[in-house]
Amino acid sequence: MSENTLKQQYDSALEKGKLDEALSSLNQMLEQEPDNDEYYLLRGQLNWRLEHRGDAMSDYRRAIAINPGSPAKEALEMATEIMNFYHRDLYNP
Repeated sequence: MSENTLKQQYDSALEKGKLDEALSSLNQMLEQEPDNDEYYLLRGQLNWRLEHRGDAMSDYRRAIAINPGSPAKEALEMATEIMNFYHRDLYNP
């Protein structure tokens, strides 16, 4: 399947809220173009929405490894801050 067709499937599934279908399309896009940092960023964002936090952060790291100037760097920093958040009053009522 062509990259444009997969991108259209991804966009359509995302628009319809079919996140698992969108993830499947992104996985296929990455099979065809494994060094595309933008696809890793998109998959990371989608994994974050699906609450697959570890997978999201791994995708952000992969995008940064491919392109150190990727916006995934900022996404990873924010994700790390969220994951490291600790509010002791929430744990000690």
